[in-house]
Amino acid sequence: MTDILARLTQIILPRRVWYRNFYLRSDHWTRTAAEARVRAGQRCQRCRTAGRLDVHHVVYTHLWREYPVDLMVLCRACHKKIHRRRR
Repeated sequence: MTDILARLTQIILPRRVWYRNFYLRSDHWTRTAAEARVRAGQRCQRCRTAGRLDVHHVVYTHLWREYPVDLMVLCRACHKKIHRRRR
C-alpha cells in the first residue's frame, strides 16, 4: 500500500481502524518493521525465541518517524502478554 494513501486515510478514519487497516500495511511500516527485526537479530526481545515475530510500538507518538527505541520485536506469545497487561 502506498504511503500517500495511508496518510490521506489517517485524516478521515478513526485512529484504531486507520492504524490496523492502513498504517500497518503501508510501505513505510513494512520497511520499518523489517529493519527492526534485523536489529533484533530475528529474535524476540523478551524471550529470545525465533520464528514469527511482530513489531510492537512501545509509543505511538512517532508514527511515520519511529526511532529504534519506539519499537520492540516480540514473538506472538510475548506480544499478546504485553497487550493483555495494557487492558
